[in-house]
Amino acid sequence: MGDLRRALYNHGNFGLDDKYARFRLPHTAWQAKSPEEKDAHFAVFLAAKPHNQRPETATSKDGVLTMPATPRIATKKHQSQRSRAACTRDCH
Repeated sequence: MGDLRRALYNHGNFGLDDKYARFRLPHTAWQAKSPEEKDAHFAVFLAAKPHNQRPETATSKDGVLTMPATPRIATKKHQSQRSRAACTRDCH
């Protein structure tokens, strides 16, 4: 856990990913915090979930076709269930 705390102020062996950059503090700001404030900042960091940045477009492998990305871009028309899950339930 100590390495995670040091990553918040850019010291130690690890750094923060861009998804968690909002928790990064300068070392002087970290030193100015009280132990309770440091614990609170660290607890918020641990509880945070990364922001999922879904791409706005999907591009084919050859780069020819570009289309807007939607949450259901890879499903078949009128498909309401995953076929494997349906088979597991119905086949046995």
